[in-house]
Amino acid sequence: MLTGTQAKAYAEDQLGPDLNKVAGGKTYSQVSDEWIAGGMKSEKLAGERTTLFMGTTLKGLLLNAWGWGQIGSIAILAGILLIVFGGILFLLPVLNWRLNVRREPKELAAPRVAQAPPATA
Repeated sequence: MLTGTQAKAYAEDQLGPDLNKVAGGKTYSQVSDEWIAGGMKSEKLAGERTTLFMGTTLKGLLLNAWGWGQIGSIAILAGILLIVFGGILFLLPVLNWRLNVRREPKELAAPRVAQAPPATA
């Protein structure tokens, strides 16, 4: 398995049905209770208990990997969106500055002083 989606598919489509076949669909907790109540002597219950424990643990780990894969995908998307948003926020003041440099208001413009002709002696 290389992706979280593959892990989820294996956990739900392969392990789930296989675990339901063990011990007639009973859970690990139910089989473990029966095994303990029987004095921990039944080899069949001990085997089913071990199988259910390991299978349930593996299923949980695979679904955990899928969940963190989902969080990673969301974090990557959020990072890309934040970079784009940061770029836009950077460009807004730059564009504002460029527009204001090009069209300077007339009342704020420096007055043009006529130069006197050079004096001749």
